Amino acid sequence: MRLRTAGAAAAALLGLSLLAVAPAEATPTAPGEAAGTVWLCRPGLTTDPCTGSLRTTDLASGRVWTPRRAAHRPVDCFYLYPTVSTQPTMTADLTIDAAQVSIAQYQASRFSRTCRVFAPMYRQVTLAGLGGVASARDWRTSYRSARSGWRDYLRRYNDGRGVVLIGHSQGAYMLRQLISREIDRNPAVRRRLVGAVLPGTSVAVPRGRLVGGDFRHVPGCSGRGQVGCVQSWATYNRLTPPRDTYFGRLDRSDSPSPKKDYEALCTEPARIAGQPPRYRGLKPSAPPASPFNAGLAIMFSGDVPTAATPWVAPAGRYAGHCQRRAGAHYLQLRSLGDAPVLNPAPDLDWGLHILDINGALPQLTTGVAAQIRAYTRAHGS
Repeated sequence: MRLRTAGAAAAALLGLSLLAVAPAEATPTAPGEAAGTVWLCRPGLTTDPCTGSLRTTDLASGRVWTPRRAAHRPVDCFYLYPTVSTQPTMTADLTIDAAQVSIAQYQASRFSRTCRVFAPMYRQVTLAGLGGVASARDWRTSYRSARSGWRDYLRRYNDGRGVVLIGHSQGAYMLRQLISREIDRNPAVRRRLVGAVLPGTSVAVPRGRLVGGDFRHVPGCSGRGQVGCVQSWATYNRLTPPRDTYFGRLDRSDSPSPKKDYEALCTEPARIAGQPPRYRGLKPSAPPASPFNAGLAIMFSGDVPTAATPWVAPAGRYAGHCQRRAGAHYLQLRSLGDAPVLNPAPDLDWGLHILDINGALPQLTTGVAAQIRAYTRAHGS
């Protein structure tokens, strides 16, 4: 793994994951891998960070409201969190720490309005393992652990229901592998795929196309209500992603993805939601109990939006479009009016990585809700 020295130190501080180091070969089933799944989020848990209060303040209008969760949620969401573990080992154990609780609240809980959220703990590569320190074996351990949670979910809880996969950064990378190995090749399981939200990893597709590359059958999403497809993007401001970045491009010399005639998939969350390309984002008011907090401080120049309610909708508005530039394919957010310019964090290589989900969360929840409606019309509840 090659990183700029400053970028490596900042990445270790912020807990941002490097997604291109894990090998892509098939892995055998590890003995006992499905035993004892620890659930971070799951229906029936006494404490579930994915089902907390959604009461929200809109900083632009001052409106305060509480979104309701649907009484009947016919589809499940399966969530894998990004790199947040501060354990000193190369791979984390399955202890639920404050960092995992906080990031599940940040990224996954809003989806609980329309789906039952399942989030297994997995032995992710930790902050200590980033920057090329973790071995190929460590990355295989992480994938096998995530796969174990998925298989346990299918066996014990799915009951033939449709499912939306949601992940970010390392979580999205694990789901990218899982789709390729466990879903794309299996028509029976593929029929249950309502959609996938995989920002912060580079899904390879032929240039200008939505299918091929990493997946043979599962396409990129192109419009509202399309089911069985993948949303994926990397977020940057008006600066072009540099050659050293792992996000939004496939042309690094150490990238395992196909390069010639391929590009990173970029889908626009607003388009999938059937909305204009305008983004404001949505986030919990409390600072995240993880290194993401330092990244947000950099990104918002110390003035991170907050409110008295558990959730806050920032006032600033941004135009967002997928761009192809200098070999990169990425979602560009451009400030509108007096909206603050968002700073890359920890540096330009990472862009607006830590806002990949929350910067488009209203559009993502709307788009996923449309997919769920379309799926249940076609398959029944």
